[in-house]
Amino acid sequence: MRKGKLLLCALAISLLAAGCGDQSEPAVDSEKTPSEQAEFKLNAKIEEQTIYDQDGFVLKALSLDVKDGSDALAATDTSGEESAAALTDAPPENNSGPYLALNIYEENRGDRTLTAKYYAVAVNGITVHNYDAVGWCEPGCGGESHFILGDLDLLNAANIEDVAEISFQFYLSDADTWEIVDSRIITIKTDRFDSIQQEKPTATGDVLYAENDIKIMAASFDQKAVSEDGSATLVPRFFVENNSDRYIDLSVDSDLVLNGVGLFRYPTLSINYLLPGNCAYTDLYLDDDTLAEAGISGEKDLQSLAFTFIVSDKYVSDTLDLEDAVLYKAPISIDYP
Repeated sequence: MRKGKLLLCALAISLLAAGCGDQSEPAVDSEKTPSEQAEFKLNAKIEEQTIYDQDGFVLKALSLDVKDGSDALAATDTSGEESAAALTDAPPENNSGPYLALNIYEENRGDRTLTAKYYAVAVNGITVHNYDAVGWCEPGCGGESHFILGDLDLLNAANIEDVAEISFQFYLSDADTWEIVDSRIITIKTDRFDSIQQEKPTATGDVLYAENDIKIMAASFDQKAVSEDGSATLVPRFFVENNSDRYIDLSVDSDLVLNGVGLFRYPTLSINYLLPGNCAYTDLYLDDDTLAEAGISGEKDLQSLAFTFIVSDKYVSDTLDLEDAVLYKAPISIDYP
């Protein structure tokens, strides 16, 4: 979640995405060149609706909104008093810049403190946000807030012009015991669902892995992320299609090799979680220390990259049985000109 965001109750939303596999849902026009690709502009609207009402917890979707990234959000309880909640560390892609948000209302009518989280957030079937959770929600709390659906730069990269559908994996857990109270996919359709025909993005790079209904391609090599201390980080980008029937967790093994130099590292990805039928752009973050150890000072110095994608069953890993959760290992090797 975005740092500085103040929230009374924890929220989470997870959606079943529309179609990177053989589905009839929208996806990006593969015939468009980058100069023809339209910039994201929010025109779609949703009806105010209750998207979860169980176990004493109520979550309502109020509206869609584009925020400038500088906001610090405060939630109010039912008495109108401002309240701050505990924050969770944010993944790298959430630190700055404008983003699409879902405005929500949450209320805890039960007798235990609950935490709500959302994973694998997809817009029009394309996963554009990894995970968000904000604080906890004590018994009797209630108020308005919002969740991040996706940064605008990633929406543009995926050629998402507007919102037809949102989907995500929702988790509700006991904040004291960590017990998962409920887990389900939530889907919200906008008033433009029938008019937007979103085709899946088509990466132009080499196919690096295509087995077990998982496809991984090299997408681009010009994206840079900025770390909290302001330093630039090299981030090769990949395009992943999950055409399986599993909710997957994508991670990177410790066998990273840069320019022939073996490094014991576990690089992070910007997108880890994909629901069945979804696709995503995910960036591999290579920090300055890792690059320096391999003698790399910039993009032009990178000659080769090798590592292993680990594909796990997210539902199994939720039980902390991480070894049994592993489904496949996908060795990746790229030579750069």
